[in-house]
Amino acid sequence: MVELSKGKGKFAELGATVVAVSIDEPEQSQKLRQRLSIELVLYSDTQGKAASAWKVWDAETELALAASFVVAPGGQVIYRYVGTNKADRPPVTAFLDAIRSHKSK
Repeated sequence: MVELSKGKGKFAELGATVVAVSIDEPEQSQKLRQRLSIELVLYSDTQGKAASAWKVWDAETELALAASFVVAPGGQVIYRYVGTNKADRPPVTAFLDAIRSHKSK
């Protein structure tokens, strides 16, 4: 999330907005945001409804998998990455490349 926040300007240049969704309580997310100086929109999905809808909810652990998506304005998922653990995240360039590729079509 920190890397995405650092790349916020590059996303803005492409007309994209980065949104982070967590199953954490809003207060916990805000503390993390302040502690790490994250400049992203943060949403809380405390009941896991969004995670379930996006098929990244692990019913066994009752946790969301580490997942990242790029969604085009019409709602089409143009990039999807599901990590093998909570630290497994794609590089920012993967998101930017997906956006550029979609815009060039």
